[in-house]
Amino acid sequence: LMTDAELQRLMAALDSDPARTACLVIKWLLYTAARKGEALSLKWTDVSRETNTWTIQAANAKSKKRRVVPLNSGALAILDELSQGNESEYVFRNSRNGERLKSIDKVWQRVRKTAELPAETVIHSLRHMGATMALASGADLATVRDILGHADISTTEKYLHASGKSLRSGAAGIEDYLEKALANKTS
Repeated sequence: LMTDAELQRLMAALDSDPARTACLVIKWLLYTAARKGEALSLKWTDVSRETNTWTIQAANAKSKKRRVVPLNSGALAILDELSQGNESEYVFRNSRNGERLKSIDKVWQRVRKTAELPAETVIHSLRHMGATMALASGADLATVRDILGHADISTTEKYLHASGKSLRSGAAGIEDYLEKALANKTS
């Protein structure tokens, strides 16, 4: 799990790196909590701007089940940027040959080092981070399970990480509840 400072450094590194499309894939992974292979297979026909959703086709999903992922404003901004002059059927294309972008691993390593992230921060960490941010923002476990495409909710539970901030908030919530309950006591 990345700290706020690490996230800030990562976003700054992504914004300054010259490999723009690969950096946008990395941002997409963070905004959508998708798998790398799902993102690299993304076609324009998989996106609905009417409903602001992305349909991950069964052939591209690890579960081999089709699922629909809602797109937030960050993901939509990426689509807007990449739609300019993109004649390819794929959203993320190689700027040199116009074909589907097949790898972002070298760019990830460079950006990770620029952002001073630990070596154990792998590209899949972005999926964990996205899921954790959704849960920390109040999304329920079943919703996050559906976004991630997990068949079993116990898989999604692995993404629950208690931060110091959420622990303090939880502890404060207990105190608030007790204070209210004690203030309402009847003799």
